[in-house]
Amino acid sequence: MLEPEIASYLVAQGFGTLDVDVFAVPFPQAAPDAAVCVTALGGRSQGTFGASLSPAAFDEAEFQVIIRGGRDAIATARTKAQNIRAKLNRLGPLTIASTVYMDVRAGLVTWLRYDPEGRPMYSIRCETEAA
Repeated sequence: MLEPEIASYLVAQGFGTLDVDVFAVPFPQAAPDAAVCVTALGGRSQGTFGASLSPAAFDEAEFQVIIRGGRDAIATARTKAQNIRAKLNRLGPLTIASTVYMDVRAGLVTWLRYDPEGRPMYSIRCETEAA
């Protein structure tokens, strides 16, 4: 699955601890103010001769990284989002948990909103090809 692998990569890059402040699911209720989550957005499989004639040659997937900051820490949250984007953009080939990611293309850091608790949230939409 894409989300746990990307979340594990972010942990390995020093952006936090898995299931403490970096999550492979939408933010759990008990997540700290400053946290990161990875969610899948969609994708498709590409076969060489069509889906019925051969196994998928590679998968195209889209995912989103959401960076949430602490209250009154909007600049810190944006800096963290920019650092995460820099680590993800043009990443590959990279093997994570036996999946080879050929290319990750990270979009620009986008402001989402303040959540109901007043915490700033940024988003990075990414696309990748996995073999």
